[in-house]
Amino acid sequence: MRFIRLIEGMHPLGKEHNLQLNGKLCYGTYRSVYGNFVIDKVNNTFMRVDLF
Repeated sequence: MRFIRLIEGMHPLGKEHNLQLNGKLCYGTYRSVYGNFVIDKVNNTFMRVDLF
């Protein structure tokens, strides 16, 4: 799993999963051979997402 980038905006799984950086909501995206993922903070797992 490799970190790709930090995206500003609402986390695909909901606000409780967001990071707050300089007063802005953002989340990190990760990539593996299986696709693109984000961190599910509630369950402490990676969740697969479709990013454009």
